[in-house]
Amino acid sequence: MSSTRAKRLKHEMETRALQRRGLLAKIHIAKKELGLHDELYREILVERYCVDTAAQLTIAEMEDLVAYFRECGWNEKRYERSRVKALQLRVLSYREVLGSRRVQGVCEKILGVSDPRWCQDLNKLRRACAVLQKIYKEGPNERELS
Repeated sequence: MSSTRAKRLKHEMETRALQRRGLLAKIHIAKKELGLHDELYREILVERYCVDTAAQLTIAEMEDLVAYFRECGWNEKRYERSRVKALQLRVLSYREVLGSRRVQGVCEKILGVSDPRWCQDLNKLRRACAVLQKIYKEGPNERELS
């Protein structure tokens, strides 16, 4: 396996693990804030997904459960600061696979700053993540190969 492919695989696994942890955190925060006791919470998991714990859910099922909790009245706006921090870290994580200069250039263009930790705008950080993910999926361009 090539070094670049190994880095990509490692990055994808780390990204999925971060996504799972974030969704699990949201689920447990929503459970607490909605005042769901354990029995009712487990009943929801069993009826909707046929599992005993949220850790057994797939990422798609976790996203669905978070959406269900939103429908039940849970508001996650209070956690915007932690989402900003998570996106800042995700942008920084692309340095390992795309290189510091490339990530810095994207940050300067989209965020208006060279370091994502200086940006507090959730939408700009989301856009930077989307652009970096697209660059990552497209692979190295012609100029980088020569």
